[in-house]
Amino acid sequence: MRVRIPLRALRKIVETLEIMARRKAIEQSRQARSLAYATRNHQPWEDWEIALIATGDLSIQQLAKRLNRTFYAIKNKRKQHRQPSDQEEI
Repeated sequence: MRVRIPLRALRKIVETLEIMARRKAIEQSRQARSLAYATRNHQPWEDWEIALIATGDLSIQQLAKRLNRTFYAIKNKRKQHRQPSDQEEI
């Protein structure tokens, strides 16, 4: 016994599959980017990176993008390596 599927239903199925494939590709690219940042964040900081952060010339977002580190990794490292003149006296 054959089951007849209407053409509209087949088109809807195909569209759904295409949408799912696009979403999967987007999610895989996001995961790859996230993995790159995570891998980079578990590596030790190099001297030139610390020097660049300590200067304060660039924003945290710019530094994060340039160094392939997360926003919070840059923020925390900047707190650790503030110049003594930048710190407030209590």
